[in-house]
Amino acid sequence: MNILYIDDDIACQKIMYKYLGIIGGHKVEPAFSAQEGLKKAAECVPDLILLDIQLPDTNGLQVLEMLLKKPVTEHIPVIFVTGEDLRSEIIEWLKLKPNFLHLEKKPMQLSRLLAVINKF
Repeated sequence: MNILYIDDDIACQKIMYKYLGIIGGHKVEPAFSAQEGLKKAAECVPDLILLDIQLPDTNGLQVLEMLLKKPVTEHIPVIFVTGEDLRSEIIEWLKLKPNFLHLEKKPMQLSRLLAVINKF
């Protein structure tokens, strides 16, 4: 599976590459900002997007809204990853994309995340 991971945290990027790529057998493409992630999503059309909520140039909900506006990216499942407590915001996200959304809280249990990814 081709996974686009949008997160400005280099340490998290390395962990995901190692765990999901080497151990999980998935191809992990990094993006370090919302704009880079949106561009890569449109170009490589990944099977799944892991999306951090707090990015330097915008937030994850705005990225999701932009993904949904483009026919080439609107179908891509999204897993939000965050260190924030965002239970109230989940309701809003589910209204936007109810069939493709999942939330994982940082620090993530990587084996659980891999199991969720493998369901897509």
